[in-house]
Amino acid sequence: MGIFKKLCMTSMLGVMLTVPTYATVVTGSQSDVNLDLKYPLVYTDHAYAQRVINTDIANYVLEAKDMYYNQHIYQVSQNYKVTYEDSQVVSILLTTYYYYAGAAHGMYNTRGLVYNKVTGQRIPLYNYIKIANAAQL
Repeated sequence: MGIFKKLCMTSMLGVMLTVPTYATVVTGSQSDVNLDLKYPLVYTDHAYAQRVINTDIANYVLEAKDMYYNQHIYQVSQNYKVTYEDSQVVSILLTTYYYYAGAAHGMYNTRGLVYNKVTGQRIPLYNYIKIANAAQL
């Protein structure tokens, strides 16, 4: 029975070492009367990268709060979706909705944010798509 336990423990350790580490993304939120913000809080194995990513996202949250409190926009909401993740990058769509009082309809602004989970830096679109000229658009 002792050999069986050792074999199980060794197997478990091997599985744990081969599982890729991903970022943990949890939802942060803030709300007021017509303000409903839900945004990602990204946790990685690299503290510096985590701080850089969350600081960048916090700037978009502050922008939404500024619209509501200082630009007198009647309603503001924000949500997100994690669209891709692997051991090196995390991709997030951050959507902000805002409605001016008296307007016929509200407006949406969706930003695609791709981060390197090791350095925390944003990865630009041209790393994935090569556009030679305007006709290709």
